[in-house]
Amino acid sequence: MINHRFFVIGYYGYQNYGDEWIRHKTSQWIHHYYPNSTTTFLTAKRSSDPKDIYRWSPIAIIKACFQCNTIVFGGGSLLQNSTSNRSLLYYLLFILLGLIFKKKLLFLAQGIGPIHGRFFTWLVTKCSQRIHYGFVRDSYSLSWFKNHKSISKKHDLAFFKESFSSTDQLRSAGIGLVLKNDPQLHPIISAIYAAISAFPSKGYVFNPSDTYAYSLLNTKMTIHKMIFNSKQPSTFSSSTACLISMRYHACILAIIHQLPFLCISRDPKLIHLAQEFNQPFIDLNQPNSISTITTLCSDFYNQRHSYQKAIQTQISSISSDWSTEL
Repeated sequence: MINHRFFVIGYYGYQNYGDEWIRHKTSQWIHHYYPNSTTTFLTAKRSSDPKDIYRWSPIAIIKACFQCNTIVFGGGSLLQNSTSNRSLLYYLLFILLGLIFKKKLLFLAQGIGPIHGRFFTWLVTKCSQRIHYGFVRDSYSLSWFKNHKSISKKHDLAFFKESFSSTDQLRSAGIGLVLKNDPQLHPIISAIYAAISAFPSKGYVFNPSDTYAYSLLNTKMTIHKMIFNSKQPSTFSSSTACLISMRYHACILAIIHQLPFLCISRDPKLIHLAQEFNQPFIDLNQPNSISTITTLCSDFYNQRHSYQKAIQTQISSISSDWSTEL
């Protein structure tokens, strides 16, 4: 495809490790399959780089939509209203602009949801049927595209052209902890701390807004800020043998390094990821007693070797998943 122009939509430029990782992988995917194409990206900051489109400039956005051939919804979960209804409406606007300018709409390893409210559920259902082709990253997201033959499921885009580590980190005894701000974190934080306090532990910050969550631990745990750089991205310390995580892409990174993980979330996509790789999870949508959480965290650590083997059995299917074009 010669001189094809892509405009990539995403939550880029906010120092979120997962989003910047996906931006890099989206660029890799496009230039791998469409080497003669040009790509512009929606970004949080104004830039002199013509490849960056400021997300709060209506003129720049309309111009980018008009000039491109395809609007790409780059990985992540853009269509959700857990963050806010305004965020959901903002990204749905790009579907409308694509239809107005008669552009192709591509989902590239998108996740949909959670969606709250009947109106927004109806709106996302209608808009999702307007996507022309692409991939979603989990079964829940695929359920929004019933009878849509041009949408299929693949693993997360972060796995594209990624090498899997052959790790011996389980010889160490450390536990990695990835927290995020959540209304239900405060009641369970003491249970998490009780479970990990007997072991060496380190906190990993995947989003700058999550630093408050670590302050609830009331401990001097070493905190490592994860920064994505395409040449040398941050990764887990060699002392980390397993992970307790509330962040999706922290779990993806754990899979790449073959580290077992326990996820804590209310988000269906993260629960589904844990189920797919036979890893334990705590569903915050369900009532959880302090003793249950403490026991689950302790059992996870004691059985980490078997959970690592569960990840290893899935790696071959991941490696072949992104080996085909659209």
